[in-house]
Amino acid sequence: MIIADEARSFTGGLVVAYALAGAACWATASVLQQRAAASEPDTGSLGPSLIVRLAHHRTWLVGNGADGAAYLFQFLALRRGS
Repeated sequence: MIIADEARSFTGGLVVAYALAGAACWATASVLQQRAAASEPDTGSLGPSLIVRLAHHRTWLVGNGADGAAYLFQFLALRRGS
């Protein structure tokens, strides 16, 4: 049963690593998206044109990519840990 205990321990560590990676990606995404949005002028805020303008910011796009990575890491953590 030593092998089974070692496998559980490795899986548990992997789950924690996935969860921490997901949290780091979400934090990074939040900062990047906020910085890009803060650089936009206040005129026309909350309109559809804001999304179009933000889509031209590399920082905002990288933030969205980090969001996608966060969802993937969270999925992996929940899949292995449940």
